[in-house]
Amino acid sequence: MTDRTELLRAVAERAPAFPVFVYGPAGWGKTTYAEAFRQHFGKTRIIDDWTWRDPMPPGNALVLTQDLPPPLTHAVPIADALRLIVGRHADPRLAQERANG
Repeated sequence: MTDRTELLRAVAERAPAFPVFVYGPAGWGKTTYAEAFRQHFGKTRIIDDWTWRDPMPPGNALVLTQDLPPPLTHAVPIADALRLIVGRHADPRLAQERANG
C-alpha cells in the first residue's frame, strides 16, 4: 500500500466531521461520479460547482469544485478520487470515456 493510498483512506475515515472536496478541471467526471464519491466518503449531501465566493460547506458535504480547495480541508484531486471508485490502477481518462459511452 502506498503512502498516497493510506492518506486517502485516512481522509475517508476522518471525513464525517469535515466536508470532502473533490477538485479538478471541467470535464473529468466530478459531477458524473458525484454519487459514487458521496457514498465512498460517507457524505449525505453533494455541493457542485463550489467556488471561493461560496460559504464554507457543512461537514456532511461532498464538495465538487474546479477551484483549489481551502487550506486545512480534506481535498482529493479528481484523478485520485476516480481511482478510489474505479480501481487503483485505472487511468481516470478511461473511466470518463466509459461514462460517456
